[in-house]
Amino acid sequence: PGEAAPLLAAGGILSLGNSRLAWVPVYGYSLAGVFRVYGLRAGMGSDAARNGGTMSQVCGLRAVFFDFGGVLAEEGFRQALIDIAGEAGRDPAEIVPTAYEMAWTTRFVVGGCDEAGFWRAFRKATGITADDAHLTEVVLSRFVPRPYMFALVDAVRDLGLKTAILSDQTEWLARLDAKHDVFSHFDQVFNSYHHGTSKREAAFFELALGAMDVTAGESLFIDDAAHNTELAARLGFKTLLYRDRESFFAELADLCPPLGAR
Repeated sequence: PGEAAPLLAAGGILSLGNSRLAWVPVYGYSLAGVFRVYGLRAGMGSDAARNGGTMSQVCGLRAVFFDFGGVLAEEGFRQALIDIAGEAGRDPAEIVPTAYEMAWTTRFVVGGCDEAGFWRAFRKATGITADDAHLTEVVLSRFVPRPYMFALVDAVRDLGLKTAILSDQTEWLARLDAKHDVFSHFDQVFNSYHHGTSKREAAFFELALGAMDVTAGESLFIDDAAHNTELAARLGFKTLLYRDRESFFAELADLCPPLGAR
């Protein structure tokens, strides 16, 4: 979605020993070059795997799990709450934690209520009187997809790895998919809202591993919340904590050079 952004540093060439991979604008590097350098076979992609072929491994990985808000897209919920507080002349330092608490106490995040129930609880707790439609639109508009992350997802799939979203989200994720064509980039989507469990619990990770038919040890989990990556690491995942674009791709390159950029 949106305009493609390069993954590599200025100059468009990634040096790996005596090999050089040419930059192509969509993915940031030549996948054909990656296949040559790392001895991978073209045709080992995820389409072949989904049709019964052998799933390839890259850097010991068979699957990559991505969080949505804060990784694939800007963290829209938090930014929306800051903006909603500003519209109402309220202190975001008060409104933001209150709203997060409401999301969990109403069990909105795990499908315990719909958006109407969440916004009722939010209005009661904060005194903010805006209607559901306005509040929801503010939230949805702040989840801005990051083109460079979707380029990475597509490159991961083209290398033959499985990809999935593993996110503590709500019914809003499907609306964001309808607007931005999110789901087509992934083999599966695990949304806490539809599973009755969240990344606060090992069960959600185990559910996703089983559905993807991979083990934690051959999976990478990317999230912007340290408590989520810490739990995933305890379960045996390789993990990356997303802080910003530059440090993320540097750390990804250290973990698995075909997927990152130095």
